[in-house]
Amino acid sequence: MSSANLGPLERAIELVQIVIDEDKKQNYPEAYKQYQNALDDFMLALKYEKNEQSKSLIRGKIAEYQGRSEQLKDHIGLPSHEHQVEQQPEESAGKSTPSATTGNPGANLLDVNP
Repeated sequence: MSSANLGPLERAIELVQIVIDEDKKQNYPEAYKQYQNALDDFMLALKYEKNEQSKSLIRGKIAEYQGRSEQLKDHIGLPSHEHQVEQQPEESAGKSTPSATTGNPGANLLDVNP
């Protein structure tokens, strides 16, 4: 199925798969770019999602991927980006963000395995 036929959540998940590959290959500029694209789609999905449990999962992923995106931005020396989570989910407070060397940034993505 082409990306044009997918909803924003499905596109975001598809992009995260690309991000994981680029992050593992240490292609950080491309990973950062795709994180931004995925975050845009996650934000759009959050806007239209009705189910509160799904919204909570999406918010958690947004926070997780924003954290990794910020790490990459700092690593490659880019200025700050505009993405901000409107409400930080309480259950993700205190959780660490994944890194290319310590974890899989796409693990448990709404039950999608990379």
